Amino acid sequence: MAGHSKWANIQHRKGRQDKLRSKLFSKLAKDIAIASKIGGPDPDMNPRLRLAIANAKGQSMPKDNIQRAVDKGAGGDGDDTKIFVMKVLARAASVLLLRPAQIIRTVRQWQYGPPFQKMAAL
Repeated sequence: MAGHSKWANIQHRKGRQDKLRSKLFSKLAKDIAIASKIGGPDPDMNPRLRLAIANAKGQSMPKDNIQRAVDKGAGGDGDDTKIFVMKVLARAASVLLLRPAQIIRTVRQWQYGPPFQKMAAL
């Protein structure tokens, strides 16, 4: 019977799990990089970074991925990303990580509210 191979089922299931895990690890790495950029690369002196690392370890993120994210946030790879705070619709402040070339375009896009709110209104 076609489609009933146990190996094929394992392969598809593992692929789906790996995709979700990769997405989660990317989000955790981004949180670690932001915390490292804001408060410095030392977890003992940076409570936000300490919490982000604890969350990453709780999700079984490898140590080298955590260290790479800390280095990236601390500027270890020469990244020119800037932290940009923008008040949107006078309700809440949004913190964005942007490269200098993206700031003007992003401000224009977010001028009347986040893009997802515009799409929801259509």
